[in-house]
This record gives sequence, structure tokens and C-alpha cells, in this order.
Amino acid sequence: LSTGTELVPAGSASGTSNRLPDSVSHGVAALIDTWGGEVVERRLAGDGLIELCSIAGVMLEKADIIVVTGGASVGERDHAKEIFVPHGIEWLFSKVAIKPGKPVWIGRCGGKYIVGLPGNPTSAMVTARLFLAPLLAILVGRPWQVALAWRRILVMGDIKPDLMREHFPRARMENGLAVLLPSQDSGRQKPLATADLLVRASTVEKEDEGRISAVYLDF
Repeated sequence: LSTGTELVPAGSASGTSNRLPDSVSHGVAALIDTWGGEVVERRLAGDGLIELCSIAGVMLEKADIIVVTGGASVGERDHAKEIFVPHGIEWLFSKVAIKPGKPVWIGRCGGKYIVGLPGNPTSAMVTARLFLAPLLAILVGRPWQVALAWRRILVMGDIKPDLMREHFPRARMENGLAVLLPSQDSGRQKPLATADLLVRASTVEKEDEGRISAVYLDF
């Protein structure tokens, strides 16, 4: 469920003002398929509370996991969490001290899980990889560790750990090295398209000859 009045189906935003193509749902759907899930429905919705509450009820009847993108920040039109309250949601967590993706949240309604991802494409895909992938692994009968199989690698580029939040810079694999992308701006989509690794900044260690290493996930 992609929320936001500004969102339109991919390919239909050209020449329009105040409209953004929905790209996140396509990336999340691909990740779900990779980790053994099946997408039964994709929907775009505005920010109206009544409309979203109705959609939430329908989706809870259809799916084992509902993934909601957008509407996770604190604001007048951010209803992503609120729409599941009438359905008895139990909050597992409401935000995480990570960068990017702090607003990510997960709740449970009975035996159904609701995963709230930020609307920003990079933040959404990073948090989907870190939280949705291991949840899917568990639900299809695999250990969660298969989705969070961190491995150490030499890193090219400057990593500055964030003392307040766990930071996950994006990188690409080149000749067995993790090469950090020049831009770590989570608002840009081109770097997202070229990234194939997530590096965990807090795990940086110094190696021989002035090199550094860190652990990473396939992305």
C-alpha cells in the first residue's frame, strides 16, 4: 500500500506538476519475490484517513503481511499507523535509530504483520532489506539469519560512523571490494539503482596498509 496524494502509477507522471511516480512498490515487490513471498495486491492511495482505514481492513483479510510506504512521519496527513488502530494493532516497534530509514515500524494484528516503510525510495529499500527480508524468511520457514548474513569486506571510500544512529552507506562491488557510492543522498534514486551492497558503518576496522574493512549485506 503506497500512500500519498502525490503518487501516480509509474510512467504517468511525465508533464504533470506535483506528482511523483510510484517506484517503491516495484522495488519492494521484487524484494518480496526474492525472499519467497508472493504479492497478492499493490495499491496506491491518498492521505485520507477514512479511505485508508477501509483499505487497511480489506488488506488484512487478503494478506499475511501488509507493507505500507509513506505516512510514517509525524504530521497532519501521516495516517499509516493510525489506520490499523481499529483493527487492534500491537506495536512491535515504532522507529529505529538507523540512517537512512528512522521512521520504519512493524506491528501485528492477530497473526498478520504490518511493516511501515518510509516514503523515500532509498530509505524504503534499505529498511525493507533490513527488516522485511528477515521477516519473510521466518514466515516461509527459513532462519532469519539467512537474510542477515553479514560478511566482512575491504572498503574503498571514507566511512564516518554516526554516533547517534546506525548508518548503512550504499556501495557497489568492484573486483572483490566494496566501493562506496559518491552520493549517499537518500533522496536521489540513481545511486539506489547502482548499489548492490549495504555497508554497516559501525563495524569499520583498520586493516594492513591503511585500508579499512566493514561488514556488508547483498542489496
